[in-house]
Amino acid sequence: MEKCSKEILDIAGGASADRNYVAIGERRLCQDKYAFERKVKIDCKNRLHICKAACCSFGFNLSKQDVDEGVIEWNPDNPYRIAQDPDGYCRHLDRETYRCRVYQHRPLPCRSYDCRNDILMWRNFENSIAGPTLKAGVQPEADMQAIEPPPQAGTHIDEERILRLLTEDFPEHCAILNQEQLREAINYGMERADRYGLNTEESAFWYLSLMFMLGSNFDEDEQIPFIRPILNSPGAPESRVLRLYDEVMEYFERIHEENDYEHVRGVLRAKRQDFSTLEQRLEPDYDTSMIRLLKNLQPLKCKELGKDGIIDFIHRGIESAKLLGFATLKGFALHTVLRFYLGEGYYEDPLYPWIGNLAEGVSGNEPEFVENLYNSAISFLKTIIIPRFRDK
Repeated sequence: MEKCSKEILDIAGGASADRNYVAIGERRLCQDKYAFERKVKIDCKNRLHICKAACCSFGFNLSKQDVDEGVIEWNPDNPYRIAQDPDGYCRHLDRETYRCRVYQHRPLPCRSYDCRNDILMWRNFENSIAGPTLKAGVQPEADMQAIEPPPQAGTHIDEERILRLLTEDFPEHCAILNQEQLREAINYGMERADRYGLNTEESAFWYLSLMFMLGSNFDEDEQIPFIRPILNSPGAPESRVLRLYDEVMEYFERIHEENDYEHVRGVLRAKRQDFSTLEQRLEPDYDTSMIRLLKNLQPLKCKELGKDGIIDFIHRGIESAKLLGFATLKGFALHTVLRFYLGEGYYEDPLYPWIGNLAEGVSGNEPEFVENLYNSAISFLKTIIIPRFRDK
């Protein structure tokens, strides 16, 4: 039987798979899971005391082969999805040993999932430094000092603890902010979180984590329309914000390739742009030129927005650029690209103090200000994004 291809590995649970729901289409399926061969052996045994078999809580659909075998249980309320118990773990997981009770018959996603480059599982795989997903779980007592879990629901909000955790989770971002700026950003985020009733320590922490990923005004970002409905939905603060966190992770899977390398590529493409000739290239047809520019920077994100969404985003960029005082095509374009990367309201976002007083800069010498703002933005994106993937 022909061996599974790398494409099938990626789709079925490898580097680019959806972590929370591995959907395996019929045409994507390896016909024989037993033919799959893993090239790299992961030493799960010596990591179980930290990870607690977290990958065994991922959901996915079973293959026809799995169903026909009749060994792997599926959810009768959601046909052919792997059966999971109320704790979220697979029904076949031994809770005492964290070993699979049907290991020889395990489905393809279980065989192919590679946690090494999953930044939500491991911040540093080689040194067994946990990522956000593992921190959210219960850690063994011996690891509690080294890996502090996120805040718990229903407790008093300890701002110092939240600051410490955010500094640990977003070291590059926090390094460019002094303590006063960092506290200002956290207070700003907590005030916004409170608008949605996210006033427990756990819900505030996860909201702030999303803010550091998406920008402080992410709840108003038209590029991500599903955010506000979830925030405004009924339910406990923790359940709403964690549902939003999961949705954002799935969104990242759709717009980034190979564990976010597409984001790195986008930064490098932006750096290579000939900014000095941008205005001439925009003059003949601004809309078409901007669509081409944004697709060149991040094609998957543009695909997510759709053609009409991109055009609307560009037009809104012109309107808001004019309100800020921009008067040149180059200024309109840079403003739109910064909204694309940094989110709505980037110019007054406490996470980006390097932008300074945008209105004052534009009203002075706009060409010089735009050039300096472009260079500062490239430097910032390189500092924040590329170091995360330098060692991968």
